[in-house]
Amino acid sequence: MNLFILLILGISTFLYAGECTRYYRVKKGDSLWEIAKKHNLSIAEIYKLNPKLRKTKYIRPGMKLCISRKKRKYRRNFSSNYILYKVRKGDTLIKIAKKFRVSVTEIKRANNLRSSKLYAGQVIKIPIPKEIVKERKKTRVKYKVYRVRKGDTLIGIAKKFKVSVSELKRVNKLKGNRIYVGQKLKIPVRVPYTHEPKPIQEAESYTIRREAPKTSGGRVCYKVYHKKKIYIRYRVRRGDSLIKIAKRYGVSVRTLKRINRLRGDRIYVGQRLKIPRTVRFATTRCKYVVKASDIVMPVEGKIVKNRRGITIYTECGKPIRAVADGKVIYSGDDLSLYGNMVIIEHKSFISVYAYNNRNLVKLGQKVKKGQKIAEVGMKPDEGRCALHFELRTEDGSLLNPLEFVRAK
Repeated sequence: MNLFILLILGISTFLYAGECTRYYRVKKGDSLWEIAKKHNLSIAEIYKLNPKLRKTKYIRPGMKLCISRKKRKYRRNFSSNYILYKVRKGDTLIKIAKKFRVSVTEIKRANNLRSSKLYAGQVIKIPIPKEIVKERKKTRVKYKVYRVRKGDTLIGIAKKFKVSVSELKRVNKLKGNRIYVGQKLKIPVRVPYTHEPKPIQEAESYTIRREAPKTSGGRVCYKVYHKKKIYIRYRVRRGDSLIKIAKRYGVSVRTLKRINRLRGDRIYVGQRLKIPRTVRFATTRCKYVVKASDIVMPVEGKIVKNRRGITIYTECGKPIRAVADGKVIYSGDDLSLYGNMVIIEHKSFISVYAYNNRNLVKLGQKVKKGQKIAEVGMKPDEGRCALHFELRTEDGSLLNPLEFVRAK
């Protein structure tokens, strides 16, 4: 039994000795406390690095003590939502919990700790807070191309771009740590996730902004802004890659591959690729707007505002006059609700005259401002003499006649 215990102790000593990178030879007058203080260690760490001391519990001049062992590299492990943290001198559970925005209970639960005691060099798991995990899910990985320079190493590049060496090797399919000057490496970069807008069909144009015309009257011109999606042809040059071309023209690699029906990322010198480009342009449109002072009242009388325009109560048979120059586009009594009705198209609006006793103009006839076009009739549902009058825009929208007409 004793032989078995000695064998186990011997194997464990050999294993610890194999990890040791620095030794200290004990001098006359040395103590464990002085050696620990000199090398920024605790006595517990010296015991851990030198398991034989637990048995002998004393040191003698000439004895070799291990004071440092091979450092292990720890990296973030987001797949399990933990990061590994190496405890430093002066660290406490409360300080670590505050630093990483987690509770002491969560750290103890993650590491199965029964007490709050920690020692320098101890590696513990820190659970990532839920809000940080959610923030990470809102990001996506994009790749940028880095050309290796003289003096570069994988560790240096990984440190520069804040990624791990193993991730760099995985992304670039590297088996070893060797890299050469001029070699292109893909660097994963985490960026906020944004939905790509749906592509516009080729040669489709539409208005994206329009300047409203002034209503002061006269000939008013305004700009209508359009955008159109076109495709340009690009010839692949030496040193080009899909990532580089996509970045240059502000498109995604996925879009480039879809448009050019590429299955992989390989392209060759001289190959022609279609690149989507959005072209913006403006066209000028002019419109004639009639001044309010140019429009006269069709007939004098008592004015009452209604849902569609105004009703002018006056004497039957009184002449109705055109409010402005224009062309008759309707003259008849097909709509029984309004009886005889005349509709005139002007340069920038339409005028409507209803409840007429008699129409005096025909379809297609040109009329002048103030010309007699009809006679006042009787409003069917009231039995009173009146004119129903409307003003509309070219597209048929109602206008308030009281804002435009004036007394003759």
